[in-house]
Amino acid sequence: MKNTNHLINNTFTTDQEDQSTVYIGRQPIFDREMNIVAYELLYRDSSKNRASIICQNASTTTVILNLITEFGFTAATGNKTAFINLSKEYLTGEIPVNLPSKKVVLEILEDTIVDDALINGLEKLVDQGFSLALDDFIYSGEWDPVLPLVDYIKVEIPLLSSEEIKNHVTQLRKYNVKLLAEKIESEEEYDFLHACGFDLFQGYFLAKPKVIEGKTIPANKLTIISLLADLHNDEIAFDDLIGAISHDVSLCYKILRYINSAHYALSRKVVSIREAITYVGLKKLKHWASLIAMSNISSKPSDFMQLTMTRAYMCEQIAEQLGEQDPQHFFSVGLLSTLDALLGLPMKQILKTLPLSNDIYDALMYFDGQTGKILECVVAYEKGDWDEINKLEFDISPEQLCDSFFNAIRATNNSILD
Repeated sequence: MKNTNHLINNTFTTDQEDQSTVYIGRQPIFDREMNIVAYELLYRDSSKNRASIICQNASTTTVILNLITEFGFTAATGNKTAFINLSKEYLTGEIPVNLPSKKVVLEILEDTIVDDALINGLEKLVDQGFSLALDDFIYSGEWDPVLPLVDYIKVEIPLLSSEEIKNHVTQLRKYNVKLLAEKIESEEEYDFLHACGFDLFQGYFLAKPKVIEGKTIPANKLTIISLLADLHNDEIAFDDLIGAISHDVSLCYKILRYINSAHYALSRKVVSIREAITYVGLKKLKHWASLIAMSNISSKPSDFMQLTMTRAYMCEQIAEQLGEQDPQHFFSVGLLSTLDALLGLPMKQILKTLPLSNDIYDALMYFDGQTGKILECVVAYEKGDWDEINKLEFDISPEQLCDSFFNAIRATNNSILD
């Protein structure tokens, strides 16, 4: 498949000041053959390899949210198992653990109080398919009710003598668990722990935590993307769509101002989005709303939005030339094709937040299908790449393409963006 990462040339820079950076610390866990089998994911609030944890709940929540919504498991762990520290509120079920059970190991912190609420919560997590680990473990009798429930025990090596480490291994082997030696700080320690029979190993001697960074979409832009999702969701209920548009005061105002302008010369004033749909039709109103939302999404220069709109209109024009049944569908693809440049984020990350059809997704990501082919044609025309256009073998002449382009420019000039 083709990659569409270069749909926009470098004339327009990304809005770095509008982006937020998120962080996760990641430390490898090795098996006895020194293969990386998992990563412990750690809370980080900057690119510095440390964190000030004031509230364990907040730290846990931040790690989980960043993992799911910003990084994804593949980017964060390479599809290896993720070990994640959980506060007691997560372990007891007060806060749901919204993670895929087969991809994570939930760590029970050493200062967690063992009581009936904890045991009941852990039993439910096990029933849901989660694996559990005891973190920074030093044996005491209070952990006896928990030991049968866990799959991993992370023994805190620096706080134990060599004899105590051997006793821990002997004592814990009666449970069906994997023993992980953590906080290993020297080659001598590693050799000793390996000889003791530990299954897994973690520590600064083997690998320090590495901070990985990701860009997140700011909340104000997420609101606009949510609106775009509604506008391009064919399954959304009519009243829900009206509500989504009406809740955006600026958008609602601009649509009503335009339909009440001299351009339409209506006999009476339109005062609601529902009335506007009656006059111009649902597809046309979605069309307008998308344009306005896109123009509000960035501080890009107006030239950029003109390029975006011209591209969208040209996709629509070519679809009409080729006799496609729903040309406005192609307008949507052209419009959305610049979201990555508008936000300065990978298209794949953005599309995760938009419930688009497979047809539109494949067009935006890979130029696949007839929709993607038309988008590819327009992008090639923008670049003056006639060789690429000829490869597409469209039943459309160069003269028709030129007409489509100039019609798109005229449509752009007639559109509202202010």
